[in-house]
Amino acid sequence: MNTKICQAFTSIFNFLLLLFLLGCVNTPTKVSDAPILSEIPWDMEQLYHCPTYRWLEKSDSINSLLFEGETYKGKPTEVFAYYGLPEKKSKLENPGKYPGIVLVHGGGGTAFKWWVEKGYAAIAIDFGGNMPLDSGWMVLPDSPEEYLEKEDLFDCIRKMPAQFDSFKILDGKIGEYISVARQAGDNWFIGLLTNREPLNVNIDLKFLPKGENYLATIYSDTEDTHYLQNKESYKVKSLKVSAGDKLDFYMAPGGGGSIYLEKIELK
Repeated sequence: MNTKICQAFTSIFNFLLLLFLLGCVNTPTKVSDAPILSEIPWDMEQLYHCPTYRWLEKSDSINSLLFEGETYKGKPTEVFAYYGLPEKKSKLENPGKYPGIVLVHGGGGTAFKWWVEKGYAAIAIDFGGNMPLDSGWMVLPDSPEEYLEKEDLFDCIRKMPAQFDSFKILDGKIGEYISVARQAGDNWFIGLLTNREPLNVNIDLKFLPKGENYLATIYSDTEDTHYLQNKESYKVKSLKVSAGDKLDFYMAPGGGGSIYLEKIELK
């Protein structure tokens, strides 16, 4: 077993334990109110065992890997992570003790590199098991069963490429709303986002090539969607559009939406 990575994982769980003791309980009014070790709902002995892992990509300082996670419905899972050691110590067989940092913002983050350059051992974890892509979409942290229940909604994400060809800001106002368009080949994706106030906007499709026709699949909020009381209410509809057409689009409080424009040939 790799000694360096086992030492890092041991430090991770020590750090998480510290967070639990200091941040996940109410501030005690007296010492006796503080949790004792026997009340922590973890198998402490197991936490000191290095999990099974496999490297995805290795370099001198920053490496990517998948390590064993908790079972889900009786099936094994894997957790994606970036793991790094300071360059001056990564080439040593026995680096000994060194300061460590755990970043829980996800494997798609980049802050871990800054910590490594400053002399820390660092690991950035994505519990969804997702490897980061250079795209506007990073992680969908949920079980596959949840996606299947909203097949029509996630069909939009399924069609998105890892990279786009161009980017346009269609409209927006700082602190209030924004709408952008991204091109992928002959097709376009429009994304919209508002603040906590409901908003109706008019989307001008003048950026589309003249003479071309598109099937617009519109994913939008409903009249009763709300970012607190009714987060998962949505509707999907389709219609044919072309350059110069305008689409009315409703965004609920804290809401938004997307439009997939697929080039079609009219018969």
